[in-house]
Amino acid sequence: MEKHCVSLEIAKQLKEAGWKKETEFWWVECSDKSWAINNTFAQNYKNKYPSPLATEILEELTNDQISEYTEKADSILDWDDTVNVFRSANALAKMWLCLKKKG
Repeated sequence: MEKHCVSLEIAKQLKEAGWKKETEFWWVECSDKSWAINNTFAQNYKNKYPSPLATEILEELTNDQISEYTEKADSILDWDDTVNVFRSANALAKMWLCLKKKG
């Protein structure tokens, strides 16, 4: 699942930036203090972060936001994320975070 959801680091940034949308998957802290992606009973975990899929992030962006952002993608994203911007949940999350900061 980690290939389809955002990383734990980016999930923490999304929560800090105010991500509100419910997600199918969550990063949850397990009893042994490790972290795992979980899609069931996430509400039972005290420490959790949203781990949206690429499609869930795209639902939060307008076409105008995507167009504006992708025009500047080369200067904002690293090469791998630029190439995979619409397939990578991490790249889309970086887009959402950038646009959120911009206002």
